[in-house]
Amino acid sequence: MKEVGKIREQSYTPKKDKSRRFITLAIFAFFVGTFLIMGFFPITFISLFTTSKLIVLFTVIGFLIPLKIYSKYFHFIKYETIIFNILGVGPFLTGLFLCLNFLFTSNLQTAKYEFNGFKTNSNTVDLLIIENKPELPIEAFNCPPEILHQMKGNILKITTGDGLFGFGVIKDREIIAKDY
Repeated sequence: MKEVGKIREQSYTPKKDKSRRFITLAIFAFFVGTFLIMGFFPITFISLFTTSKLIVLFTVIGFLIPLKIYSKYFHFIKYETIIFNILGVGPFLTGLFLCLNFLFTSNLQTAKYEFNGFKTNSNTVDLLIIENKPELPIEAFNCPPEILHQMKGNILKITTGDGLFGFGVIKDREIIAKDY
């Protein structure tokens, strides 16, 4: 009887649990995705509701992968799979989506808008546009505060384009002097 117990002890080797590594990777992907979303959201013509729908869409796509694959390759249980998809897959793929939409643009258009002043809010500068041109959405007039030191002129020059996935992006914003 003692020999049987020794054989069982020698042949048994526990599986290495690598799920902690992948959960750490999911948390890292969460922060990378969140920072990508925060970086590319203000320069993309996309609503917050649409961005939320993209996060949910990519999370659901992560849930479509069968649990057997997660348990076979990552040694996940069901709860770890839920955490991995909600924290890692959804935000990271949404941030990557917005990044690729910005990097690969086509149909660049430049528009110039004359303004006669500006007003500052808590974090932004809103320009008071003289001309009312409907082809550019109002979000483009919301400029970052760093642009205040460039207030040499009174014309806002904006270059927009169509992104890879169809969402418009602001490629360049600058304030230039009026040519007389």
